[in-house]
Amino acid sequence: MSQKNLEIISDDPEVFFAGLLGEMMPPQVLDVACGTGGFTEMLRGSLQSYGQIIGIDVREDAVAKANENRPDQSVRFEVMDAAEITFPNDTFDLVSCAFSLHHMPDPQAVLAEMRRVLKPDGTLLIVEMYHDHLTDPQITEIMVHHWAAEIDTALGELHRKTYTRDEILELVQRESWKNPQTFDLAGINFDPLGEDIMKMMLDTIVRVLHKAKPLPDYDDHQIKASLLGDRVAQVGTHISTRLIVLAQK
Repeated sequence: MSQKNLEIISDDPEVFFAGLLGEMMPPQVLDVACGTGGFTEMLRGSLQSYGQIIGIDVREDAVAKANENRPDQSVRFEVMDAAEITFPNDTFDLVSCAFSLHHMPDPQAVLAEMRRVLKPDGTLLIVEMYHDHLTDPQITEIMVHHWAAEIDTALGELHRKTYTRDEILELVQRESWKNPQTFDLAGINFDPLGEDIMKMMLDTIVRVLHKAKPLPDYDDHQIKASLLGDRVAQVGTHISTRLIVLAQK
C-alpha cells in the first residue's frame, strides 16, 4: 500500500484528539506507559469530562516528575509494570497507550492487560508512530528516532525500532476488539525546511549524540549525527505519521 492510498489527517494533534474524544465522559481512565504525563495531559484536555485519570509507568523518575506537575487530585501517577497491571478486572472505562508499544518487552502482554482492566464496552485508545508509507521529510524523523533507539539499546534500555503500520494493527487485532476505527495523523502541514522545525530536529540530534558519549563506538555516532544533520538541511523533516486505533472491549 502506498501513502497515497491512506487518508492522512493533517490536523493539529490537540484539535484532532478534541474531536475524537470530546464527547466522552469516562469515570475512570488509565494511561499506560504515561512517561512524564504528556499524553495524559492531552487526554485531560480532550475529554468532555472524567472522574479520575491514573497514569502508570515502570520508570520511577518519570512518575515522580509527572506527579510534580499533575494539575489536581483527579489525576495521579503510579509506578507499575504495564505487563502486570495491579488493578482488578473491569476497572476502567477508557485505557490508552501512546508512543510506547515499541518500548515494551512484550507488547502483546500489555495489550492483554489493557483489555483485562477495561470494563465491558470500555474504550481502547492506541497511538503509535510507524515507519512505512512516509514522505522523505518524515523519514528524516524516523531515521533520527531509530538512531536514538540504537543508542538506547546499547546503553541497556529497551527501545526497538518503530513498527510498520500493519504490524501495529496485527498486535492490536489479536485481542479481538469491537468496532475498531483507525486514523492516520501526520500533524499540521508546514514547511519541512522551516527554521523552527529544522532547529528542533538539529537540537534533537545533538541531544541524542550526547547520550552516546559513554559508548565505545562514539566516533561512529558522531559520523551518523553529521550525516543526519546534512539530511535535515537538504530534505528537511516532518512529524512521522501516527496510527490511532480506537476500539471497544
